[in-house]
Parts: sequence; C-alpha cells; structure tokens
Amino acid sequence: MLALIPTQWQELIRVTSLQSKYARLKFKKNSDVDHILMLGNTQVEGFKTFLGELYHIDHGVTDMQTVIMRSTPPTEEMIILLRQSNFQTKVTFLEGNVVNSKDLKRCSVESSKCVIILANKQSRNPNVEDYKNILHTFSVKQYVKTMTGREIRVCLQLLKPENKDLYFSSLNGSQHDQVICVDEIKLYLLAKTCLCPGINTIISFLITSNKPMYENKSNKENDWIDDYMYGMQNEIYRVPFEAKVFIGLSFNLVNFFFFLMNI
Repeated sequence: MLALIPTQWQELIRVTSLQSKYARLKFKKNSDVDHILMLGNTQVEGFKTFLGELYHIDHGVTDMQTVIMRSTPPTEEMIILLRQSNFQTKVTFLEGNVVNSKDLKRCSVESSKCVIILANKQSRNPNVEDYKNILHTFSVKQYVKTMTGREIRVCLQLLKPENKDLYFSSLNGSQHDQVICVDEIKLYLLAKTCLCPGINTIISFLITSNKPMYENKSNKENDWIDDYMYGMQNEIYRVPFEAKVFIGLSFNLVNFFFFLMNI
C-alpha cells in the first residue's frame, strides 16, 4: 500500500490536470434566485450582446443567474467578458456536452427558467448548424422531461427558415417555445426597407436598451447628429395594466394615461 497509493495518487493528479477547471465546475443553484441556461456556438459578441440586454438597468433584472455551457474551454475573449464587473457574480461558464446527462445535471437545467440556444451566424454550413442545435434542444427537453415531468421552455435561434418547420414537426415543439430564424428576419426587414428606407435603424433602436448616452450639444452644423442621437434613446417597453379598466378607450387615450403616470 505504501508503494501503490503514492503512484496512483500522482496518476490521479495527472489525469485531473488534463481537464480545465471549467470541466470540473458545478453550478450551485440558489433556491430563491432563477437562472437560465445558454447554449450554442455563437461568437463571444453574441453572448455579450445578449447578456448586456438581459442585465440592462431598464429591464430590472438583477438577481437572475446565467449559466453558459459549451463543449470547449473559454477563449481569452470569453474570459474577459466573464470578468466584467456586471457579469462576474451573475454568469457561470461550464465546459460540457449537451447530450451528456451528467453535464446537464452540473448546470441544473431541470430547475432553470428557460434555455437559450444561440446559433453560429458565421457557420459555413447553416443546415448542419441548425440540425445540431435542434438535437441539443431535443436532448435538453428529454432530460428535463425525465427528471421533472415538465416541459421546459426553449428559445432557439436557427439560420434557415425551412428548419423552423422541421423543429416543430419532429420535436412537437411546445407553444411556449420561441424559434427565431435569422435569415427570415433579415429578408423580411430587407423587403420592408424597399418600401420604407431606414426602418431597419428604427427597429434596431426600439428593441435595444444598451445605447450610448446622449448630450444635446446644439451644433447647428451637425443638427442631424443631434436628431439621430435623440431618436436613438427611444425604446419599446412592456407595460402591464388591467385590461378591464381601459375597455372602450382609444389607443391615444391609453397612451396619454401612461404618459401622465410617467411625468
């Protein structure tokens, strides 16, 4: 035993060192705080944009935890993103395989609020990328169904419009699932731009919270810049209200009512 145990212990340390620390980490869920799971092979910029919108002060999301799981260790760019002060205590990165039940257990997917799967928009084979993400969706749904008996909500990003029908027909997608097709949105906005030039810019500003601050410099030579920056500050927000209170009122009156509330 004195000869064998040190040898086996050194071998165990050697094997363990071959794995990154992200492959050994486990997400510890707080029972009082919800969390979401993010999957997909999108670029770091995609995660950065999503997290920036999710934790923006305008949305009031402060306690939500996010778990990112990918099959490879984080790149230097991803590590820099995880170390940002506004994400450091809210985002956890795990290295694991979506089709492995042990890795799904490590990220507590069975108790997550929803699963976000972002596609790699730079993929050379969009169909293969979509098929892989659909299979990952099936793996997550099957695992959660087996563990808890409930249908977990999935927000899936696809590249090709025809694969949206494939998802709902093959996986019997739940009505709560949200499937967004990148090419479909791009082509739709491009067609609208032919009828209304500049609508892409308007829509982009209305759905984006993370924007540069605006200061009116009253520069007469560049009045259009002030108008552009002023328009950028506008955004669409979801406002809950009692429907029975506003029955029979026009949209203008309802809008005026909320305007008075915010003064």
